[in-house]
Amino acid sequence: MSSTYSDKFDKFLNKRFARKDQQLAESYEELLKNLYKPQPVSGIQVALIVIFVFVPVLAWFFESIFCYAIIFLMIAVALGEYKVIDREQRNLDDNTEARLRDKTYFNYSLYLCLPLLVFNLVVFMAIFNRPDISVIEQIGLLLSAGYTGAVLGINVGHELVHRRSKFETNFGGLLLALVCYATFKVEHVRGHHVYVSTPEDASSAPLGMSLYRFLPRAWIMNPVNGFKLEAKRLRSLGKSPWHWQNELIWWTVLSASFAILSFMAFGIGGVFFFVAQSFIAITILEVINYVEHYGLERKKLANGRYERVTHHHSWNASEQATNKILFNLQRHSDHHANPTRPYQILRHFDDSPQLPTGYFGMLYLAFWPKKWFEVMNPRAEAYMEFIRKEREKNEGKLERV
Repeated sequence: MSSTYSDKFDKFLNKRFARKDQQLAESYEELLKNLYKPQPVSGIQVALIVIFVFVPVLAWFFESIFCYAIIFLMIAVALGEYKVIDREQRNLDDNTEARLRDKTYFNYSLYLCLPLLVFNLVVFMAIFNRPDISVIEQIGLLLSAGYTGAVLGINVGHELVHRRSKFETNFGGLLLALVCYATFKVEHVRGHHVYVSTPEDASSAPLGMSLYRFLPRAWIMNPVNGFKLEAKRLRSLGKSPWHWQNELIWWTVLSASFAILSFMAFGIGGVFFFVAQSFIAITILEVINYVEHYGLERKKLANGRYERVTHHHSWNASEQATNKILFNLQRHSDHHANPTRPYQILRHFDDSPQLPTGYFGMLYLAFWPKKWFEVMNPRAEAYMEFIRKEREKNEGKLERV
């Protein structure tokens, strides 16, 4: 229920019961709180699963416009969030958060994405390689497969590589290997989360950098950094970067194996499709990285290190539809402040930098630099000025102490 309808219901309760029976009114208010408290999942996720089953089936039988159905869905969500769907800025209470933190149901929702991703990949690849398919339909299939890989593969893989168990991190690596981006498993955790919002991070865009300058750097530097970080880990153990314990070698072999299977099933067209959908999924990820940290900076301290990462160093978005579809990825401020906090209990912070709309809408805006700068530069500048003043205020307090 939106805050608007909730407020109206509150007013109704006050008028109806306040004079006659205050106790009854309070019990209804308590019911209202329990009924409409923020929920970690919703029917949107169930609908998403249904969509990722039925869209490929419809495309299989009818081709045509259904080759673009995933794209149309994402555009519809972006427009809905901009005009219709309310934001959700409330957080779970402490008791509910503790109860839901280790609920296995939420992990099963993540694991289900693997068969869904494979199913979409195989079906779209098979349609793509039909002899009578048009180029326009092939483009739609590639874009749809890329979006699917970004949402079900990289997004869910991102959640899992932050987990503590080896099973979960490797499950995340498997999802990432399906889009040829297993280097993300290493670089994101050991690189991006360490250097976020600094010049050392290829996934953070400084103020004034366009997406078209950002992407080539991210495409090249992030995989290179992943291999460098894994080599550094092995050298610290006294082992060669080419040692069999280099996990990126095995993930790369796994991605190559998927490409070989694609060739065995559909020939060179299968390999092209597998590589192209991977590139599209990776590009969508990097566009989202651009959105998530644009114009935000961490202060470099006198000792040469950067200030600690907090919820001030990532853009937050409270659009509830996209948050449900992306497993709360848009509560990114809390994610960077607390990287191991599972998606179902990520929190909103009022004093985090806030995006004007959800990720799907921001993704399209990022491709239009002029409009992007008009929308985001004033926000980024104002927020960094706010942080600077807060920092000076806190430093002044310390000096007085």
